[in-house]
Amino acid sequence: MIGMWIFNLNLPQVWILFIVNLFANPVFVYAVSFFFERDEAGSLAIKGIYFIFGTIVPVAISVLEVLD
Repeated sequence: MIGMWIFNLNLPQVWILFIVNLFANPVFVYAVSFFFERDEAGSLAIKGIYFIFGTIVPVAISVLEVLD
């Protein structure tokens, strides 16, 4: 939200995405936790998924947009 204000972005319905994420994220974490026997393993897997899709994938997409 702060980035939208700093860069003067006009995204009128973005609050809907934040509300959906607020309710979908705990359901996602709870569902993935059933695939693991220990809490630590499930927590590490969720953190890995968030790291990959939040850090590595955007950087890779930015690099691929520059390259032909």
